[in-house]
Amino acid sequence: MRKAVPFLVVTILFLLALAARSRSPGVAQASRVIEYLSALSEGEGPDSTAWGMLTDSLGLMASPGFLSGLEGLPAPDRVFMDGIDSRGIRWTAVAGRTVRVVWLEVSSSEYRVGGDSSLDGLFGGAVLQCREAALSGSPLCPVSGRPYELAGEVVVCPSGHLGGGISMSPDACRQKREEVASVLREFLAQGNAVPPDLESIFTLSGGSLGQRGGWRCPDNGYSYYFLRGDSVACGHHNASTPVNP
Repeated sequence: MRKAVPFLVVTILFLLALAARSRSPGVAQASRVIEYLSALSEGEGPDSTAWGMLTDSLGLMASPGFLSGLEGLPAPDRVFMDGIDSRGIRWTAVAGRTVRVVWLEVSSSEYRVGGDSSLDGLFGGAVLQCREAALSGSPLCPVSGRPYELAGEVVVCPSGHLGGGISMSPDACRQKREEVASVLREFLAQGNAVPPDLESIFTLSGGSLGQRGGWRCPDNGYSYYFLRGDSVACGHHNASTPVNP
């Protein structure tokens, strides 16, 4: 009986040590990283478990639908803590040749994902996606999933993707086209032939007229004005201003 006591004590100490280790910060953090990346890999639609692991601030920037753009990436073979920086506790996850970094923060006594290097890459196209959605009349930002705000005729993204906002009034474009048409009129009045495109006014005039690279619609910075017949045209608004009205 006495011989059994030391064995029992050792067993109890081992179980206590095992329990303590399972509750250690390192194990809890590693488990959260693996759980997050595995949930992303499996893909769970709009009720994403992975999205629920994000910090509140990051969750406002990336909707479950946007986060689904990371579905299919391999779950990690191993993870290890790689230090602490301004974004939080940095963990590196390796899956074959794929290496990702996940940052954790402590929130309400639990570890939440405050950053993901793969998500950073996805955010690279956020501004363009948001801009296209706003111009198409969508009520929601496709990145954050939050509704656009209206300030008069200006559409504002609550996540800041549109800067000061996009004017949905055609007046600014109409005024800009008239300015460009006036420059072209002056160019032709100097005895020049009709230029092949609006960008050429600057080079053909030696820089005295026009604008390097041409002009863009004030409502859509990705849409350049072009010549259509004898008019200055905007593809975004599908509208034109005649040079010789």
